[in-house]
Amino acid sequence: MGKLFVSYMDTPVGLIKVIADPENVVSVIYPGRRSDDEDPNELTKNCVSQLQEYFAGSRKVFDIPIRAKGSEFQVRVWEELMAVPFGTCTTYVDLARKLGDTKFTRAVGLANARNRINILVPCHRVISRDGRLTGYSGGLWRKGWLLKHERMVAGLTHQLDLFDDSSP
Repeated sequence: MGKLFVSYMDTPVGLIKVIADPENVVSVIYPGRRSDDEDPNELTKNCVSQLQEYFAGSRKVFDIPIRAKGSEFQVRVWEELMAVPFGTCTTYVDLARKLGDTKFTRAVGLANARNRINILVPCHRVISRDGRLTGYSGGLWRKGWLLKHERMVAGLTHQLDLFDDSSP
């Protein structure tokens, strides 16, 4: 696989770990705690900088090269996720429909659960058909915080009460 580079950053939603190979970010996760594996390169530093801008409210789109590893279907789901505009949401059913069949809804949810590039591949923007927050590997409180943050930055202040940003 080759050398991997690692950066950590503290954010309003907890510690984030950015992992990159020499050419692409391959993971943005919530590790829970720091390890002694920090070894940044320019790509992980750039990703941390862009994430800092995102949390500060000055960045809505990332221009970081990523490599999402998964099945062909999972990659298609993640590509659709990156087309969901900042500050908006989609549903699992709508994503399944875009991928060809509403019967894919469960598979879309499983692909979201396997997304290792949080925030950059915005799986937090997917909610249930009835508007509830469901499924987020980082915890529903993080999902709610991220959605509320994006809606506030985008100036979309209606329906902010749907997203509970209370900590666990």
